Amino acid sequence: MKRRFKLLFIKSFAISVRLFLKSFAISAGLTAGFLSVSLLAIAVNNVTVKTDWTSGSSLTATEMNNIGNGINTIKTLLESIPNWTKGTTTTDAVFNGGNVGIGTSSPAQKLDVNGNISWNVPWTDVTTFGTGYSNFSTIDSGWQRCQYRKIGDIVYLRGLATKSTALANNEMIINLPSEYLPPKAISFSVPAHGTTDGFSHKLNVYSNGVYLDLKANTTATHINLDGISFSVTP
Repeated sequence: MKRRFKLLFIKSFAISVRLFLKSFAISAGLTAGFLSVSLLAIAVNNVTVKTDWTSGSSLTATEMNNIGNGINTIKTLLESIPNWTKGTTTTDAVFNGGNVGIGTSSPAQKLDVNGNISWNVPWTDVTTFGTGYSNFSTIDSGWQRCQYRKIGDIVYLRGLATKSTALANNEMIINLPSEYLPPKAISFSVPAHGTTDGFSHKLNVYSNGVYLDLKANTTATHINLDGISFSVTP
């Protein structure tokens, strides 16, 4: 019995020592990594695979990707989301299927927004006027100058134009850049103002400018552009 007891004791002691040494090695390694300010070692899956960075060095994408193939894994997961694709430039994100809802969990259209939309599209001053025309605001600064802007494919006009003499038939009031003009002619009824009348006249928007078509002879010298909007899509 003594001999068996001694053998059991020796084996138990040997196992304890081995476990202690392994535990000590692991603890020492962690402690050394924790206390060190000049070396960081990260082991992934296999303790023989590691990446080291010295103090103050940068962590590059290549080094990060070597840690469990990290960046490629994230990239694959993101690109696997249904219908989302990368556009023609690095800043594009394209959703090529289904509907998108904002403020609603059941969008019925390609873009379904439940709430107000804020358009941060600035107005641009008209710089090209027909002969004799200008902003009435140059005479009275309290009036809106002639401006335009485009939201989507819709162009909006505003402002009060004036002429140094009486308005005449079929003369250009303003012109806009080509991308802000319709492919086909569109007509609007607009008020003209002067000293003796305030008739409504026809304003035609062509692919080469905004023209006035007088309803009758007039002594009016001001033409209002507010409320005019049109599509530039063919």
